[in-house]
Amino acid sequence: MMAPGPGATHAASFDYALWTEILSAIVTPEGKVDYEILAHHRALLTDFVAQLGTASPDTTPERFPTPEHALAYWINAYNAFVLAAVVEEYPVRSVWKVHDGQFFVRARHRAGGVLLSLNDIEHRILRGRFREPRIHFALNCASNGCPPMRPQAYAPEAIRETLHAATRQFLASEWNCRIDREHHKIFVSRLFRMYAEDFAGEAHTTAEYRRGVLRFIAEHTGEPFEAIAEYAVVYNIYDWGLNDVHRDPQLRPITFHESVETFHTQDGVLRELYLYDGNFCNRACAWCTVFGSPQGWYTAHTTRVLEGALAAVAPDGNIKFYGGEPTLHSEGLLEAMRFLRARGFAGLFTIYSNGVKARTLIHLLESDPQSEAVLNYSMYLGRGADPLPARAKALLEAWGRAHPQRPFSGYTVL
Repeated sequence: MMAPGPGATHAASFDYALWTEILSAIVTPEGKVDYEILAHHRALLTDFVAQLGTASPDTTPERFPTPEHALAYWINAYNAFVLAAVVEEYPVRSVWKVHDGQFFVRARHRAGGVLLSLNDIEHRILRGRFREPRIHFALNCASNGCPPMRPQAYAPEAIRETLHAATRQFLASEWNCRIDREHHKIFVSRLFRMYAEDFAGEAHTTAEYRRGVLRFIAEHTGEPFEAIAEYAVVYNIYDWGLNDVHRDPQLRPITFHESVETFHTQDGVLRELYLYDGNFCNRACAWCTVFGSPQGWYTAHTTRVLEGALAAVAPDGNIKFYGGEPTLHSEGLLEAMRFLRARGFAGLFTIYSNGVKARTLIHLLESDPQSEAVLNYSMYLGRGADPLPARAKALLEAWGRAHPQRPFSGYTVL
């Protein structure tokens, strides 16, 4: 390559001063966003988005002389485009509640003159090109489950160290990483399930992915890997509520988690299995995915079905009992659970319930220490459904305080 001749000029690197000015005005110390203030600064955000539209590492590479410059651009662009898309429709409760439902997939964000979707930037560009798993703790999709928003732009200088610090900050929150040493479990953000291959590297079984995720967590928390290498990984539910300082996150006395990893073909068996006994229910909710109602049908789990479940699921996996409403047929459910235990199933039983028959549900849980209940989110909070009766709710919450990590409330299907 020829050296530039006398008088040659270098293109100025992309400037994030305006982006930092915006962020410093709208981001709280906890990393939430004040969207009301952002609405007053919308003209500044529009100006910065316009700047992003004029240049990118793909179309004006001379302004992005190193991979770190490109990485900083795409992280900042993603976060700015998210805020621009939210403020267009604010107030909204979640990015999944925008008018067209295409928040992540619509190609409407101009970067260097090219229209891209948020998914294009995250998956094709950032994940595809940089192989840097710590981007997941810098990207903010305007949701409570996301990493905290940074009150200033990501700068190219020392960006790897900045990402390392962002990762440590994320994992320092008990909502994103909590170690239960008594039960040998580690509760982590669902980000680690959504992008397991980014954190674990090349792996082919659930066990390999689990250890890869644990190794990443150990590296970024200072926890000795050997101390947690055999821990079960529990994936907390992702809170998609808007990260608005004026709205409380959905952190409630009963929280929800996903206790099963993704299936991998080399596992040889399923990690989780759902068993339905019909759609007979003591509620009739319009949004029900199985059309449950008091006019529904019920069939007890047969020996053939239960033996098939044993053959299909890992002995330490997760068998999930759905309905209808399982508590309406508690004796049959108890028989099924005992049948499975007697034949060697040592994993977790999950009972999905509306919680109306609270005493029956508690009886089911007390019959087996390796069981848990997931309550319907909409009924538990009384959103879009008749609320859980106050007495039933009080019983379940009292039992839950005495038996932590046993009852949970599921998150709404958005």
